[in-house]
Amino acid sequence: MFKHVLMFKFIDPEVCAPVVGEKLLALKETVPEIVEIEYHLDELHKGRSYDAVLAVTCKDKAGYLAYDQAPTHNEARKYIHQHVQESHTVDYEY
Repeated sequence: MFKHVLMFKFIDPEVCAPVVGEKLLALKETVPEIVEIEYHLDELHKGRSYDAVLAVTCKDKAGYLAYDQAPTHNEARKYIHQHVQESHTVDYEY
């Protein structure tokens, strides 16, 4: 299995964080390589907190690479890039 974890800090989290979640979770319907996808908003809002986290599981690295280049993912990415202030990712096989 291959896991992609991405944390987001948004410019306008109240406005865009829910929309980002809708766009990303909808990818499960259009990207067959996705085994599981989760999106969660931060609840504690501490100083080091990010606004949201995405976790995508694919069967393998090749599946992740296909997900990463999927047209519907690229469309979601365009919206996200307009609203993201900072992001960090971790990708790993297990």
